[in-house]
Amino acid sequence: MIEFVEVHNVASYRLNDPQKLEAAATFNFLYGSNGSGKTTISRLMQNPLLFPDSLIRWKAANRLETLVYNRDFVAQNFVQSSEIRGIFTLGQQKVETLNQIAALSQDAGNLSSQIGQLLRTRDGENGSEGESGRLRNLIAAFTDRCWQLKVKHDRKLQAAFAGVRSDRIKFKNRLLTEKKDNKAQLRSLEYLETKALSVFDTTSSIEALPSLPDATRLIELEAAPVLQRVIVGKADVDISAMIKKLSNSDWVREGISFYKVNDEFCPFCQQKPPETLGKSLEDYFDDAFIRDAQAIDQICSDYKIIANQTEARYQELLNNPVRGLEVDKLRPLIDSFHYTVALNIALLDSKKKEPSKKVILTPLEDVVNKITILTGVAINLIQAHNDLVRNRDAEKARLIDEIWKYLLDNEIKEELASFEQQANNIVKSIAGIDQKIKHKASEKAQIEDEIRKLEKLTTSIEPTIADINADLTRWGFTGFALAKADKNGFYRLVREDGTAVNDSLSEGEKSFVTFLYFYRLLKGSNSESGTVNDRVVVIDDPVSSLDSNVLYVVSSLIRSLFKEIREGSNPIKQIFVLTHNVYFHKEVTYKLQGLCKYWVVRKLGSTSKIESYSSNPIKSSYELLWAELRRLDPSKPTTQNTMRRILETYFKHFGSIDVEKLDDFFDGQDKYLVRSLLSWMHDGSHSIHDDLHISSADSGVDDYFRVFKKIFADTKHGAHYEMMMHPI
Repeated sequence: MIEFVEVHNVASYRLNDPQKLEAAATFNFLYGSNGSGKTTISRLMQNPLLFPDSLIRWKAANRLETLVYNRDFVAQNFVQSSEIRGIFTLGQQKVETLNQIAALSQDAGNLSSQIGQLLRTRDGENGSEGESGRLRNLIAAFTDRCWQLKVKHDRKLQAAFAGVRSDRIKFKNRLLTEKKDNKAQLRSLEYLETKALSVFDTTSSIEALPSLPDATRLIELEAAPVLQRVIVGKADVDISAMIKKLSNSDWVREGISFYKVNDEFCPFCQQKPPETLGKSLEDYFDDAFIRDAQAIDQICSDYKIIANQTEARYQELLNNPVRGLEVDKLRPLIDSFHYTVALNIALLDSKKKEPSKKVILTPLEDVVNKITILTGVAINLIQAHNDLVRNRDAEKARLIDEIWKYLLDNEIKEELASFEQQANNIVKSIAGIDQKIKHKASEKAQIEDEIRKLEKLTTSIEPTIADINADLTRWGFTGFALAKADKNGFYRLVREDGTAVNDSLSEGEKSFVTFLYFYRLLKGSNSESGTVNDRVVVIDDPVSSLDSNVLYVVSSLIRSLFKEIREGSNPIKQIFVLTHNVYFHKEVTYKLQGLCKYWVVRKLGSTSKIESYSSNPIKSSYELLWAELRRLDPSKPTTQNTMRRILETYFKHFGSIDVEKLDDFFDGQDKYLVRSLLSWMHDGSHSIHDDLHISSADSGVDDYFRVFKKIFADTKHGAHYEMMMHPI
């Protein structure tokens, strides 16, 4: 059976506005005016492949044979001047063969049931359960989990997710692909995020390496031996004993400058010293002393220059930090360098002033080494960055592999293993079910082929000829009949004298015989085997161009199908009836209860819309009149008027009998009662009822009911009376 129909992007059904027939029942009725879009629905059901944007979903995915009656069927099957394909039905003359066919049909039916059960195990009742449903749910849950990883890492690692960032399914599929192929090295998340800053930054460029000052010379100057040596004059000069005793060598050396500028007079007593004093002083401060003093001067000068230059470069690093430089650690080291240099310069100045003193400078090597290590780390990072920039494409590909490797091994490893195991188990189960379905379908096909071979021995097109001709005669179509054509397995339409009808049938005659042909086709087959499989039937506007009395015949035939379907005596499993004729719709649906679904097809502007109803939405005053007549108290003064309105409505639209001449069917007292009843058309329906009700009381309401019923019976419409007065 068809469970669901979606009409989309075809004819007057618009793109992005799909119209649906949901939860279809056994008996389905669609009402809509001409041009509203009903025929499009019937064509979709006949051949879904012609409507790629639309959808039909079958129960348990079991598609049944679909027979459709619409204007396409008429055009394809009934060209009046041509031969008509015969309808093969099973005969009754070969009991043994028929019994074989019945037994094989039972076997085929059992296999169909088994296949249906397997399909339900695989797909569930509505396609959302079973093993397939379990697999879909498992994949959906795993897909959501994968997407959580994307959301978690997207801000920092999004470049690695290019192409799958906006699609959950693609992201999940990429993870599964990486699981098979990724051989990258497993890295820490911190490493990946740090590297991503350079590799995924397309604006980054080569960065200059910081130049570090060479502090080797400072460290060498700190260790100069002269700084720890006592520098004094010659010991064998006559004044050396006195200078040594007074330990005032530095004082004496300082005083020489004053002595020379004071015209060699003593700067303290202003007396002329002995002439030998100048010579003694020069001898005391000999060349060795002068060389050591000059060395100390040079050390002081060099130390200050190099220290200032080094500190300036260090300060530049602080003011313009490079990639990876830990400034917070560097600043206290440079401060320590600055204070140590200042202290050492003070010591050097004191040594310069007093060469006889020993000085030991504070070593800078430790702080310089620490600064060098910190800047070395930054230099290494910059070099690595520059290598990345120079080899960006290769590094990017490597990093992307490493990121997916991290997700696989550090984030979702156990869940992925569990998913794959469960999915593999379900896939194996589905494969096993599919194999069983294939095997049973093959068995069924073999049985059906054998049935077809047996049926060919017992089928004939002649019973259908007799049935259709009987129907034509029964309903007053006596001017033509169906006959066996010269071509084997075909019919032709002929006149009473046996000549072909050619194109002489009226539209009403053509419509009626076409429907009779379709009706009989539902009980047989165009195939020579006569095989009748389970079917879905679609009947689209079968009463076009028909007289009202024939309209009633068609509705009766369709209702007989409903009865057979309910009783299980017909292979039809589901039926759709589409019409624009409100009277036909009311006839075919009247008091039909259970297993029914209703829709109305409307055209709003140029767009078709389908609306669903749980009960029949097509109401009429005619139905309400019968409901009034069925009430327990029929003695109301409006009863005769109700009967009159029913007669007028029915025989005008269905009975094809002049209401004024209904009394022609009666004699005697009944004729008088009919005339009395019909007189309401001219009087009672437009005046106060009290007097007439009294005057007609002699006959009694019961007599009017009797005559009212007899009108339908004698005009051969008794079935309609029974249907309306005693609805099922």
